[in-house]
Amino acid sequence: MRKNLLFLYFLLFSFYGISQDVFFNEVNYNVPSGSGETQFFEIAGPSGTDLTEWEVIVYDETSMQTASYSLSGTIPANGGAGGCNGIVVVDGAVLNVIPGSGMALINELAQVEQYITFDQPTTAPSGTCLLYTSDAADE
Repeated sequence: MRKNLLFLYFLLFSFYGISQDVFFNEVNYNVPSGSGETQFFEIAGPSGTDLTEWEVIVYDETSMQTASYSLSGTIPANGGAGGCNGIVVVDGAVLNVIPGSGMALINELAQVEQYITFDQPTTAPSGTCLLYTSDAADE
């Protein structure tokens, strides 16, 4: 009986979690030359989340901003992975692929939701991610 209650508790908070966040679900940055594929990233989170005024900032290996992508609309109910309810794909993004380069997800209050870099963690010396240390994503 106790195992059943723990399982139900887990299911309840997996699908209706107390604090589901918006996050990078997938980043396709290492595209083979001539493959016809494009770089892209996916933003995932609870369906219905308003992404108005959210943005993704792309950084080079020196933590200098090289691009930004404004997000808008709401996250659809399309059955995403990892306990989230929806996924938004930004196809054709131009991402840096040098170790230490990366990207940050910034919410509508200009707060860092997630900061990831490729192959090695980095502490941002300036800008929106000032003094944030990134999570390193491996290939």
